Amino acid sequence: MKWREPWRESLKRQAPLSLLSRQNLKSALIWTAFFAGLLAMSVATDKSSVNDAVLRSWIAPVFGFGLASFVTVAHWLSPLEVSSGPRGIVRSKGEALALIPWSAIISFRVWSGAAERVLELHVSYSSEPERLYLSPRVNAEEVEAEIRSHIRTEG
Repeated sequence: MKWREPWRESLKRQAPLSLLSRQNLKSALIWTAFFAGLLAMSVATDKSSVNDAVLRSWIAPVFGFGLASFVTVAHWLSPLEVSSGPRGIVRSKGEALALIPWSAIISFRVWSGAAERVLELHVSYSSEPERLYLSPRVNAEEVEAEIRSHIRTEG
């Protein structure tokens, strides 16, 4: 079982894009320090003078904050992928992974809304169900069969 959630649903359910978050600012400072280090290395290796490095010093924060913002936007726009593994259902977005263990799934159901199909998992670690949106190309019967086979072996 492997699919990508419909992109529109992924965007609707995630937090709003914030380029001024603590994590993004930290990333921007790290990239800025990296580019400043490159400027310092160019002076240390006599590739440029100190005056040239000072004149080009604006590059470090512009590129640092620009690159951090680009990475944040790319991650925010990336689709949510759902797949199964030997230990559970894996949700991945960008490089962030989350596992829903087979042993934590109490019950599940697939239901259809106005323009969506949803796999709703009732799990032991939360009172709120986990909702995974099914792509139109996904065979819901195969997904249900795989979940049933793993729940039986775990429970």
